[in-house]
Amino acid sequence: MGLVLGMYGGIGAVIGEVLSGFLVRSVGIRGSFIVPSMLLLVTSPFIVYLAFTLNPLSKYTSLLMGILFGLTAAPQTLYFASIFPTEVRWSAVAFGWNLNASIGPLTTMAVILLLELAPSNPMVLAIYGSVIMIIGALLVVLGSLIRTREY
Repeated sequence: MGLVLGMYGGIGAVIGEVLSGFLVRSVGIRGSFIVPSMLLLVTSPFIVYLAFTLNPLSKYTSLLMGILFGLTAAPQTLYFASIFPTEVRWSAVAFGWNLNASIGPLTTMAVILLLELAPSNPMVLAIYGSVIMIIGALLVVLGSLIRTREY
């Protein structure tokens, strides 16, 4: 089932990346992060719960999460390039990109650790832990977007 959810999420990401061009044109680069991030903030608890419980609807929610992710993933390079001055742009974008690449995969290990350490009901702790990590990351993204301006 995990592979099926991953496949639906990947299909959703492709759809979202194609749609992101239209979103960038209508609300701008910065806005193209705010809209899907707020939607992910609202829907992620339900999506994670359905994925963990292997509900039959989980493949559709995985598709939705993939679409929302794709909407924010495609314009990242444009946004990152627009917030840094040209003197430090390459280094700043590379630092942020590589920091994400080194820390991001650790979230999977954190969920596995939550499953192993939970004494009574590991699934509940893993669901709450996953949702807290997603919401925390989205709050950081939204806070950063509010504080920065588009050049």
